Amino acid sequence: MEMVRVSFIVGVDCQRCKRHKIKCSGSQPCCDTCRKRKLNRVIDDRAQKVLVTRGYIEDLQRKVALLERSEELPSPQTFSDDFDRPGSRDTAGPFEGTEWEQAEHNPEITNPLSTVYLGTSSNWSFARKVLSMIHEHLYDSPLPTDRRHFDETAYELGWDGLRTSMSSEAPMIPTLDFSIHLLNVVKFHVGQLFHIFDEPSFMEGLYAYHENPVHQTSVDPLWYIQYLLLLAFGKAFSVQRGLSSQPAGCEFFVKALQLLPDLTHLYQYPMIATEILCCVALYLQSLDFRSSAYGFIGQAVRISLASGMHTNMPIDHLGGEALQRRRRIWWTVYILDRQMTSFMGLPQSIEDNQIYHELPLFPESPHKVTALSMQIKMCQIIADVNRTVYGVDGRLNKKFLSSTKTALGNTANF
Repeated sequence: MEMVRVSFIVGVDCQRCKRHKIKCSGSQPCCDTCRKRKLNRVIDDRAQKVLVTRGYIEDLQRKVALLERSEELPSPQTFSDDFDRPGSRDTAGPFEGTEWEQAEHNPEITNPLSTVYLGTSSNWSFARKVLSMIHEHLYDSPLPTDRRHFDETAYELGWDGLRTSMSSEAPMIPTLDFSIHLLNVVKFHVGQLFHIFDEPSFMEGLYAYHENPVHQTSVDPLWYIQYLLLLAFGKAFSVQRGLSSQPAGCEFFVKALQLLPDLTHLYQYPMIATEILCCVALYLQSLDFRSSAYGFIGQAVRISLASGMHTNMPIDHLGGEALQRRRRIWWTVYILDRQMTSFMGLPQSIEDNQIYHELPLFPESPHKVTALSMQIKMCQIIADVNRTVYGVDGRLNKKFLSSTKTALGNTANF
């Protein structure tokens, strides 16, 4: 029988000397540095080197192989679970350069078996990796699942998204004066960057609603949905959140989602429908509902493309006001889609060489044209970075250094 000889190599550096990158004397029970500072000497046993025989290692390898082989033998119940589980084939293994987050031990997740895909260019994925590296460096353990803050866990909407659980009660609508105040708040915070409602037509409906709410809601239900969304934004911007897990004005947003019709109806009214979808996507993105926001802005992209908003629209058929409104809508959709796609680390859905680049006019605010052109330029840089710097599945290509240099140069010139 082969004897096992295990010998320890003394003189291992303590953790403090390693952390400060200084030479450790290795003396027992405390090194010179720890003795001077009257600290206890702490040694990481895992980093301590040992000498064992080859037979000892072969025996351990044999035991591990037998254990793994026994775990790989499936039972009939295992087979049925694998086939019944949705998406089991798609989540069989990780992709190189990408990140799959699985919340198996988080009780707050509705479906603990669902996975979240984090693309290579996602700042979400980057933040996870940095936090994990810092946590492992400080605590020598992986980042716990409950501290990763999965999608849709920062805030609560108070609704599970099912039409069967809708509430028939409508939220308390504020007075006309307070509604106008909330609209001005939205214009100040959002209107400088994005177009989410047409002020002349919306104000006309606002006065009509406060004269006869039932009639205006039945005549123009999409206007009422947009009104609820703008109230949700205004409340969120002007009311302090407090200790509640729901943002202020959330009840208006939930009611708007419950009343939102199907795409078959939205396609009949492309302008206000696209404005509504942009509102929903922007609100969800602000609440860290990234996947849901990406889905809604994708619907806005499809409606705007199907309506020809990305083309040189004829002014003779549409009229000047409608043309300018469509251009404002299109560039809002374009910017939000580029940003949210980059947040998710996914391929871009709009090619710059296939769209018409005429900007809308802002006679009352000429500075908005400059701000809009800057946003469009930044979105184009984002698309170039995603297309040239990041390779398939996060792998580096031969042009990585030159592509990175070009992207940095374009950003500096911007």
